[in-house]
Amino acid sequence: MATQKLGRIPVLLLGVALFVLPTACKKKEDKESSAPKVFEVKELGVKLTAPGDWSLKQRGGEWVLMGGMKGVIIRRQDGAAPSSPEEAAKRFPESKILASEKLPSGAIYLFYASEFPSEEGSMTLKFVHSVVASAKGGAVTCQVQLQADDEQALYEPICKSLAPL
Repeated sequence: MATQKLGRIPVLLLGVALFVLPTACKKKEDKESSAPKVFEVKELGVKLTAPGDWSLKQRGGEWVLMGGMKGVIIRRQDGAAPSSPEEAAKRFPESKILASEKLPSGAIYLFYASEFPSEEGSMTLKFVHSVVASAKGGAVTCQVQLQADDEQALYEPICKSLAPL
């Protein structure tokens, strides 16, 4: 009986090791893959910082920086970049500006809400938006429309990192 109990211990330890070690390694991989990474959009002359497990894909005339179902849209904007948050806010006259800032990179950051009428009443949507003068000329924007379950805190640092190359 004593040898039977002792025989179970190595099997139990092996089972624990097979469960714990892959889980511990996976957690380390998750931390490494979600570590911030700089993504360059050379065609637009800008760069952004996002979680390392995100990817950058071109879709038509715009770029999407995404991780799973989350992401931001990066696109060229007609005309010059605004020089101040006030000037940038004028481009959204029907919106309520909730936060604005001129960033060290020269980018302008806005967090705003827009109301859209519908048959059931109006719907308010919030947006994270930044715009910067591109190294290739013109301006480039980073933008996302927040969904009901989205957090501003996920997208704000990404769009705030928008900078010329």
